[in-house]
Amino acid sequence: PDYSLLKFRLPYNKEKYPTFNYLEGVIFFPIWAPQPSSETRLVVEKKSSSSNQRKREEEMADETGSREVCVVLQEQGIPRQLFEEILAPYAEVVWKVGDGANDTSRKDATVLVTVNTPVTRAVLDEYPALKALCVAFTGYGVHDVEACVERGITVHNVPDYSSSSVAELAIGLTLAVLREIPKGDAAVRSGDWVISSGGSDLRGKLVGIVGTGTIGIYCARIFAAFGCDLIGWSRSEKQEFKDLGGKYVSREELFSRADI
Repeated sequence: PDYSLLKFRLPYNKEKYPTFNYLEGVIFFPIWAPQPSSETRLVVEKKSSSSNQRKREEEMADETGSREVCVVLQEQGIPRQLFEEILAPYAEVVWKVGDGANDTSRKDATVLVTVNTPVTRAVLDEYPALKALCVAFTGYGVHDVEACVERGITVHNVPDYSSSSVAELAIGLTLAVLREIPKGDAAVRSGDWVISSGGSDLRGKLVGIVGTGTIGIYCARIFAAFGCDLIGWSRSEKQEFKDLGGKYVSREELFSRADI
């Protein structure tokens, strides 16, 4: 198999898993692949899958002998049963999480899944047949990518997921502080009424954004729409931030000048 392109479908059962709609559209991109292809990405697609289709997928996996052994080092934020159902046609899932680890010597594991549990050289030594490391997270700095490169192991991460959700939460918390919403809520619940003049406006505030990556740009767009001025610091400058009226400054200047 081409480990620079891993793909599987996510079966969607609304009655069985009513709270996991957010799973749609998660995309893993390779950080490094030994043989990069033009479609180097692992795509999790949310689709309905008939029992006949799923049965055929399992039969195909058996026929081709391509069913992998996938060791999971960390909980994935969804029920284990759902995770196993997703991978059933393609891989045997073995959990090695905390005290409940049931993987002791899976030397035949070809795929390792983690979040921020470090994958070091010592961990890689436990899995000599490993072909792919999937980091279900944006950041991958805690993992030894160099060791993976040396061993020809494809490394994937998720560069963009829930970015708009994080940005919206940042805006919501900002408004809550400026408008004293938690204090007002507590006052109303206790039978009081007026506690202040209503806080202060977001418009006109100078917002400092540390890191103008995907989430930082999302935040910048929303703050700009509120009429805020923008300054930022990042390891690399983005034209999109400048196009929003943002100005790059040093970290020291950002923290000394920013209202937010």
